[in-house]
Amino acid sequence: MFFTENEKKAILMSICFVLNADGEVAPQESRFLEMEARYFGIRLNDLNTYASSISKEEWRRTINSMSHEKIEYTVSRWLAAIKADGIIRREELDFAGMMATECGIDLRNYVNAALR
Repeated sequence: MFFTENEKKAILMSICFVLNADGEVAPQESRFLEMEARYFGIRLNDLNTYASSISKEEWRRTINSMSHEKIEYTVSRWLAAIKADGIIRREELDFAGMMATECGIDLRNYVNAALR
């Protein structure tokens, strides 16, 4: 699947939001984020600058304008991030739900299957 630069930024930024929702990023979550960044051809050291170069409004607009297939991919990455450390934390799940709502996505359609 091909992603534009803004789509990559929006996806990575949203994953960072999810991972930070509980106030800490576990080592397993850092490794997960590094794998996701590498998938998009971005080094972890460059990730903060890269992901933060998109505003919250642009992030929301970008996610909203993606194809259904890309939105499904993005949500699957949020849910994978939530369980990256082996613990499904309520704060992370709630934050992903809030982001999904902001983007017009019904997270309930994904959660049951993905978090088993």
